[in-house]
Amino acid sequence: MDTTGAQPWYRDPSSDLPFELYSQFRLEGLHQDALRTVAFFPWGNESLGSLWDGSLATEQNYAKWNVVVNKFRDTVAIGGDTSVYILWLKRRKHPLRINIPETPEVDLIHSDTTQVAWVLSPNAIDQPLLILSRASLIWIYNPVSKGLSSYLRGHGGAITSLAVHPTRPHLFCSTSRDHSARIYDLNLAPHQGAKDSDVNPHWPPGTLPSRAGAPHGLHMNEAEGFGIARCIIVLMGGRSGGHEAAVLSASFHPQYPIIATCGVDRCIKLWHVNPRNSSQITREDKPLFSSSRIHRSRVLSVQWMSHDTLISHNPSAILRTDPTDEDNKDTYMVPGEIVVWTWLGLDRFFPPLYDDLKAEGRSQTVLRGCASDYQESSSFTMSANAAFPAIYPQLISPNVNVYQSPTHDPIALCTIPTVLPFEKKKEEHQKDKGAICVSDIHGDRSLSSLSVENLATGTSKDGETRVAGTVQ
Repeated sequence: MDTTGAQPWYRDPSSDLPFELYSQFRLEGLHQDALRTVAFFPWGNESLGSLWDGSLATEQNYAKWNVVVNKFRDTVAIGGDTSVYILWLKRRKHPLRINIPETPEVDLIHSDTTQVAWVLSPNAIDQPLLILSRASLIWIYNPVSKGLSSYLRGHGGAITSLAVHPTRPHLFCSTSRDHSARIYDLNLAPHQGAKDSDVNPHWPPGTLPSRAGAPHGLHMNEAEGFGIARCIIVLMGGRSGGHEAAVLSASFHPQYPIIATCGVDRCIKLWHVNPRNSSQITREDKPLFSSSRIHRSRVLSVQWMSHDTLISHNPSAILRTDPTDEDNKDTYMVPGEIVVWTWLGLDRFFPPLYDDLKAEGRSQTVLRGCASDYQESSSFTMSANAAFPAIYPQLISPNVNVYQSPTHDPIALCTIPTVLPFEKKKEEHQKDKGAICVSDIHGDRSLSSLSVENLATGTSKDGETRVAGTVQ
């Protein structure tokens, strides 16, 4: 306990940060842009007591658990374009490379990266699993047996993020450019299409399970995949209150059956995600909360900080000076923001007696708000916000991750890239070399048509990507 009266470093912005660069890794033969997603092993020796409400915290399970933690405690998974690497930060071990199976030709953009996340089944706590996603497909890899445990499909667009439940890590969510999010359960096997007789709900007046398929938020008529994990909930796009554009991020509430999502439509939505039937899929298109008034551009991430407080961020945006004047084409730049805000409707949907009723088996399986909740809600209040440096073009977007621990305040870690390189297509007469165009974010000069052989990229000590070249 600090008896000097000095503020902790995380409450004093002028103090020096108590951390420094720990180690650097270089994977030969890979361009630095090929590695863009990271997932640290998320559990420690004491984590088993908080997972699944402590139901597995027995002496026998702790013996298995400690062996697993000692084996993977310093492990980090890094996603690449065609492979995923597992590295050990404190032990001298060869990196483990996982080659992503080849997928059909799909059109991906620069931000469509390979996503990675760690999950765990209560039926096998001694075998942590790694989720991999590329394009619209999901694989589950077992680093203990060093083999693929599952292959899943269902999304109609590229997967943009993966989120794992913090206290029930057998549940995970994938968000996608198909305007939807899908929640999976590791304890169930993938449905096998027509072979499974009752995986879709009955739609009146029909008496048989619906065969409407994935476009309607239901299981397809073909097999979902093989191995483990089944989609149990689909958060629909469009309809009454779903996302109207790509969904970019999701975050499970640690205590209540709620998940937050955000996307390109500038909306943040909070959904009730309690499945009505473990064998049938649940489709939802009416969230408990939805608002596009928190941010002025696409929302890149959202994360829970406490039971009713969230943090989200957006990149820079270009807005018109006078939206009502069609002849006025003048625009101005609005810098991106990181916002801390509070949802005011939590106690309305989850009153103080909710936990007591749930313990008695009397909790609601269906929660519904009114139109003012799931279309454009005002049930929130802003607690704090901070602006990022103005970055042009707005395609260059900051990354934010929130580290939380019971011993101190949450820490928001922000990474702001300096430039966004892209390759220009070769002209017919230009066979010998391509060209790369780079915009200078400070606006005091421009770099144009840099020769490929004269272009060099690197990462500085402060984490910024540097680009240097000779102007032709």
